[in-house]
Amino acid sequence: ASQTFDAKIAENGIKVDYVAGKPGISTVQLGGSPAQPFVKDVTIQVAPPPSFGGEIDESDMTTYQLLISREPDIAAALMPKSLEIIDSLFNDVNLAPEFRASSPSLLYTAQVLPTISKVRVQLGCNEPALAEIDTVSGSSFTNDSTALESWVQVPSSEDTLTAACVLNGNRRSFHITISKSVSLKQVKITLSAIGSHGPVQDLGSDTFLVWTSEAQVQLVPLYDEPGVKLSLEEPSGQKYTLGEGIPTPPIEAPKQDGLNETVYLIMSAGGPEQRQLSVIIAHLEEAVIASRTPEP
Repeated sequence: ASQTFDAKIAENGIKVDYVAGKPGISTVQLGGSPAQPFVKDVTIQVAPPPSFGGEIDESDMTTYQLLISREPDIAAALMPKSLEIIDSLFNDVNLAPEFRASSPSLLYTAQVLPTISKVRVQLGCNEPALAEIDTVSGSSFTNDSTALESWVQVPSSEDTLTAACVLNGNRRSFHITISKSVSLKQVKITLSAIGSHGPVQDLGSDTFLVWTSEAQVQLVPLYDEPGVKLSLEEPSGQKYTLGEGIPTPPIEAPKQDGLNETVYLIMSAGGPEQRQLSVIIAHLEEAVIASRTPEP
């Protein structure tokens, strides 16, 4: 029978299989944190095969000593590992967008209930980076640790925190805007209209009535809640973003008496909740307007 005289290869005492005439390949797991300096010692031994004959001692082996070094990856060290916010009732506060350690955002928003006065912010950084939290009001929190948690007061409007992972003078900062949620049902809104006959009528149940003999009208929403967003939706499906006290784009009005058109104002406050208000635009003949106008 033929004999095989291919050498035996071992990496740190573990046999490395290979095909004769081709290189032996072994994967070395480095481990450790990419944020820290790292050195790994790898021993490669090449020995004659048993078929070579006779006893094999260390003098028959060839030993290679490999030192694999890795410089710290500062960018990896500055990536936040965890970020959580808990309110004073110990409920989790949702972040938008959701925190992902693999792809952290530079800006997060969080909303709490109107009754919440403070939240606990928990920030974790990769070793050896240190965690820091600063508020707009000037409060700064740090404890020379990779993990930090601190209670932060929530103002009546909103506050933006700056959180950071810091290492050797380098830092990666991101911002968290915390605000109190708005009860849309409690927001008071009034409407005026350019091109209407008389004031806009509030019919209750979030329904308004606008009388006009003009070809177009513009609505002017008035409300006192900075956290509220308002948009206009026409019957065609066209949507417009609105602002408090700013007239809407011109809205086509019905051209015949007895006809009306309904548009919708959509109110939101950053969350999934919405409030819909209906605005009925009705045509009023000039003759009827004249009959309703008192003589001087």
